[in-house]
Amino acid sequence: MSTAEIASALRVILTLKAAHSSLTASEIAGATQLPHGAVLDALQAAERAGMVIRLERRPGRPATRFTTTELVWL
Repeated sequence: MSTAEIASALRVILTLKAAHSSLTASEIAGATQLPHGAVLDALQAAERAGMVIRLERRPGRPATRFTTTELVWL
């Protein structure tokens, strides 16, 4: 991973942590001004590391939402 990719991933995680709720990838991309693809890559890496979880879709919310786990708070 390059330094830019690591910085992008940290921005995504910090944005989710600061939100205190779940966000979609599009909402994160808007808040961080990162390309949507970079946000998805960062979310996938954070999910594999156990720092982010993907929430199940609910009626009325067609987009997948993400939130941080307790690991981020340590």
